[in-house]
Amino acid sequence: LLYGSETWLANTCTLQERSLNTTHVCLLRHLLSITWQDKISNESILEGVGLPTMFAMLSQCRLCWLGHVRRMEDGCLPKDLLYSELSTGSHRRGRPLLRYTDTCRRDMKSFDIDTNEWEDLATDRGVWRSKIKSGVEHSDRNRFMREQLRKNRRKAQEMNPIPTREQLPEFICTHCKKVCRSPIGLYSHSRKCQQGTNPIVRN
Repeated sequence: LLYGSETWLANTCTLQERSLNTTHVCLLRHLLSITWQDKISNESILEGVGLPTMFAMLSQCRLCWLGHVRRMEDGCLPKDLLYSELSTGSHRRGRPLLRYTDTCRRDMKSFDIDTNEWEDLATDRGVWRSKIKSGVEHSDRNRFMREQLRKNRRKAQEMNPIPTREQLPEFICTHCKKVCRSPIGLYSHSRKCQQGTNPIVRN
């Protein structure tokens, strides 16, 4: 399933990453004989087996390959392609497509790796691997925190649902007794009403 994931671009495989992560967790649940009725979160399962999420694993593969390319000798084709730039050409209108280097920079930020010093870190294989290993834990921890915040926000919305149009307070014009649904609507109507451009009167 992860064949060639070292060179995947994040903008072309967002849905695939989600599918892979779902498959990853479902297989772990099957191996551990845990069903959805047990109400055990994915975070607890991954922490119990000591494995990261698929999102962190894909970023780890990309950064490991990036460090390997950085340590290659000058003149190797992968390294030349990594540091090369097009001398001519143009792109279509709109935001430019995400490049491999952009994907790696985003992975570094999620792993808490300085994007300006990664080349110096990657020259030492041991240091680079230790930074990636600690970055996997940092990335998953932040991801789980964001998911927990979304869950709490969703639960708060369920506890305090958005009021319907009938439940909203009414703002009544003092001149013509027209009912407005918002203060800005009442203000706009009052200006027209005072100028005499709104002769309709509602009792």
